[in-house]
Amino acid sequence: MSLGLLLSTVVNMSLLVMLCIGFTFTYMMEKFPNFAHTSLATLGTMATFNLVRLRGLNPYLTWPLSALVGGLAGILLYQAVVKPLRGRPFSDITLTFTFYIVGQIISKALAVFSYWLLVVKKMQSQGFNLYAYDTRLWGLPAIS
Repeated sequence: MSLGLLLSTVVNMSLLVMLCIGFTFTYMMEKFPNFAHTSLATLGTMATFNLVRLRGLNPYLTWPLSALVGGLAGILLYQAVVKPLRGRPFSDITLTFTFYIVGQIISKALAVFSYWLLVVKKMQSQGFNLYAYDTRLWGLPAIS
């Protein structure tokens, strides 16, 4: 097995673990399963794509901004959705279904954005990677 493949596997596993930990922390704090959690992470990923491919920024500089986009979207959803529904009868079940729908809405909005990129900008966003912007550290790729 090549070192690059091994590093890519470790990075992808780490991303999945971070998403799972985030989902667990969200459940522990909010007391309901937030199924929009991964959609918010995808929103940050699309922010990175937009800043790198459309604006020409360095991907390493976009990651804090992408985290900020996902975080602000989470705060907005908390203020607009969770607070008004909290304390009502069956609020946990209602919030679970609500955030499932919110996750679907975010996913479909990102699909519309991807379609717009494909039609207008002639740029495919599905399966994008940042290898072209990579730098090397000690002979190994920084973006795995």
